Amino acid sequence: MFLVSGSGWSLIVAPLSLLAGGLGLGYLSRRRPEGLGLLEESTDEIASEEFIANFAKLESRARDLAGRILGEPGESLPLDRALSALLVLPSWTDSDTHVFRRILALRNALIHDEIHTLSTYQLTFGMVESERLLRILGAAQLPKVASRTSGPTSTDAFSFENRVRVMLISSFPSAVIEQVATDGEIDLVLSTDKGSVGIIVKYKKDGILTRDDIQRAISTASKSPHRIALITNAELSDGAREWLLATSAGRKRLHIMRWSGDAYDRSPAEAIGKIVW
Repeated sequence: MFLVSGSGWSLIVAPLSLLAGGLGLGYLSRRRPEGLGLLEESTDEIASEEFIANFAKLESRARDLAGRILGEPGESLPLDRALSALLVLPSWTDSDTHVFRRILALRNALIHDEIHTLSTYQLTFGMVESERLLRILGAAQLPKVASRTSGPTSTDAFSFENRVRVMLISSFPSAVIEQVATDGEIDLVLSTDKGSVGIIVKYKKDGILTRDDIQRAISTASKSPHRIALITNAELSDGAREWLLATSAGRKRLHIMRWSGDAYDRSPAEAIGKIVW
């Protein structure tokens, strides 16, 4: 155990092995340590060092998983790109990414001597949340990537949308890819320093994109500040094709891209690159 002092109270913090067992971070004690000077400084430093070591485990696990998702060495990935890749995991959320960044900021402040020790609150937050994120990543299952011969099916562990996200992350390393948290048609927004594209992902089990699907997408495109890419596994139905030929409404803003889910096929990314640039 290690001890963090503050305002006449002491916080005795259990080791990380106890945290993982769910026994809680620590408890307040009325016992004041003898000789607050060197003891207080040394225990604070021990606490901070253990926090840094715990974050190192978290960062290593995050990079390893991201590298396996993207098929690249995790240790050389920019951290922003690694965090974006983790969003394909159903157990990892935007909120987890935000918490990770808060913990990273505390770690960086210690490493770069902006602060010398963590406050009781900072230590509690950093240790508990680091352990929580480590448990999430430790139990995470990697997405199944489509082979050259088999596209996504209804039995895939991960959705077609997640396959699209992996393809975009690996194709646009410096882009920011955000999940759109609304019930609208747009699922993702890809942003670069050149511009942004709203992405509609449409997986059709029957493999047919109907006229209604196209009309909804064009309606979205006509109202959106972004150009819109519709990425789908489906073919246009005869009715959808005829309607597209007969109308020009929104077609300049809507780009339809058929994709099988093949991890080796980057044609949608190439088309999106032309839209952005």
